[in-house]
Amino acid sequence: MSSDAEWMARWRNGDEVAQERLLREYESALFSYLARMLGSVHDAEDVAQETMVQVVRKLPGYREEGKFKGWLFRIAHRKALRVIRRRRIKPTESLDDPSRPVAVPADDSSGNPRVNAHGSERRQRLYAAMETLPQHEKEVVLLRIHGELSFEEIARVTGCPLNTALGRMHNATRRLRRLLAANGDEGTPP
Repeated sequence: MSSDAEWMARWRNGDEVAQERLLREYESALFSYLARMLGSVHDAEDVAQETMVQVVRKLPGYREEGKFKGWLFRIAHRKALRVIRRRRIKPTESLDDPSRPVAVPADDSSGNPRVNAHGSERRQRLYAAMETLPQHEKEVVLLRIHGELSFEEIARVTGCPLNTALGRMHNATRRLRRLLAANGDEGTPP
C-alpha cells in the first residue's frame, strides 16, 4: 500500500487513478466533519466540493509540510469558517435527524442491534451537547473525531499552537462530561 506522499507524486505525474484515490480516501471523513461543523448537510456538500476543486487546482504548489489529510482538512476548515462568518450566527440546525446521511463513528461494531441502538442514542446526546461548546472547542473535537487528526495536525488546521489545541480538547472533554452526566449519561466523551 502506498503512502499519501507516493499517491500525490503519482498524481503530479498525471496519474488520474492516484487523484481519484486520494480524494475518495478522505471524502467521507471530510463530509462528516463539515456537516457537524456547519450544522447543514447542504452547506457541507458545497464546502466539500469547493475544497476538492481547490485541492485539485493547488496540488502543484503543495509544499508537503504535512500530510495530505491535514492539508485537505485545513482548506475545508477555512472554507467552513467563512460560511459561519457569513451567517454571522452560530450554526444551530440539528443533525440528529436519523434520515440525515451523516457518517459518525460507531460505538460498537458487534452487530448487536440493542447495543447499536444504545450507541446511536448516546451519539445523539453527545452531538447535541457538542452544539453547546464554544466554536473553537467544537472544531477541535470534530477534527479529532471525524478527521481522526493528530493534535499536531489539528493545531496546523486551526492555526493555533499545539498546547492550545490540547487545552481546547481538554476543556471540551470536561464540559461534555459535565453535560452528559447532568443528563444521566455517565459515558466518556471523545
